[in-house]
Formats: sequence, structure tokens, C-alpha cells
Amino acid sequence: DYFTAEGVVIQSYRALRQGKEMGNACVAEVAKKHGKTAAQILGRWCVQRNIVLVAKTVHRDRMLENMGVFDFQLDEDDMLKLDSLTTPDSLAEFKALYDKCVVRDTPLAQLEPSAQGVKKEIL
Repeated sequence: DYFTAEGVVIQSYRALRQGKEMGNACVAEVAKKHGKTAAQILGRWCVQRNIVLVAKTVHRDRMLENMGVFDFQLDEDDMLKLDSLTTPDSLAEFKALYDKCVVRDTPLAQLEPSAQGVKKEIL
């Protein structure tokens, strides 16, 4: 809500978690309910949360599959189930991967962890 009010658009970073959530029971349940793939469910969750999804693939069939996030809606119950996948452990795993794969290529990598004025923590 804050970002929307400020006109800030959020872009996902590895929203499909390199396939790690494709076999998640919660995601599979919602996918079965809608007749969609796990990737489409996770992609639709991003769309409904106003998060820009950049789904990387070089495979035509997956490109077509990725477009299938726009022809259905997740209901409130679905969204709450998917929201529950964000846990302290999953945030810690994300932060470690982000620091390793993104921060390493920026000036932030050269700063001490205690550098003042640099926010690296996830809310």
C-alpha cells in the first residue's frame, strides 16, 4: 500500500524461486483448483499483489504458459494461502541469495556490514 501510494512499482526477484515452489503442496492445491500450473499460480499471485513479474525463459512453451497468468483470478482464500509461504526462514533464504547474487555486483558489496545510511534489511 505504501509503495502504491508513493507511485513505486515493485519488481520481483526470482519470483518462481528457480522452481523450488513448484512442488509445494499449497501451490499445487491452488493450481489444481484453477486448472493452472504452479508457475501460473505464482505468477498470478505477483500480478494481484501489483508486483512486476519478469519470468525468464528461452523456451517457447514456457513463454506461452507465462501468458496464462492473465485469464483467471485468485480469490482471497487463495491469496492468503500463498501469502503464508512467506516465512522468516524463506525471507532469510531470500536475503542470503539476494546478497550473494545482486549486492556482489554493486558498490554495496564494498561496504562494511555496519555501514551507516545503507539499508539492506528486508522488512
